[in-house]
Amino acid sequence: MKYTKGTIIRRSRPGNTLIELITALSIISILTTAVLSAFIFFSRDFNRSVIESREEFYIGEAFRYIESEVCSGNSQVDFYPSYIRLKRYLEVPTYEEIDYIKREGENLVIEHTKRGYGEATNVFLRKVSNFAVKVDEEVVIIEITTDKGGKYSKCINTQYIR
Repeated sequence: MKYTKGTIIRRSRPGNTLIELITALSIISILTTAVLSAFIFFSRDFNRSVIESREEFYIGEAFRYIESEVCSGNSQVDFYPSYIRLKRYLEVPTYEEIDYIKREGENLVIEHTKRGYGEATNVFLRKVSNFAVKVDEEVVIIEITTDKGGKYSKCINTQYIR
């Protein structure tokens, strides 16, 4: 409304002006950009934490598997710097079963052999860049390094190995 010479002149056109529409659109676009960038940031952060927790879970499972194989009591265990050898005790002495836990390429595997021939190879951990076994008196230290640089280690007391 405008006042001119004591009379009120009213606009006859309802609606918004072009400047008001452009201002509203720019405010909406700024808010949308802020919300989307926050969503993308938290989405990436969530994905990274999921990948890290999966890696820790799979490493923990690999350590539990190695420990159960080593401490199972039905094998003779020999530790070498880059692998573990498990010689199975069998009822039939003519068969010799030996399992090897080692790194093959980027995978940590257990290789089952019978009479010196490879029978089966099972992958139980992927994306491994290093697998090391160290024996210190009564303790065996197993170290696994992932391809992303994560270093994990587990101690196994050799008193529990039968």
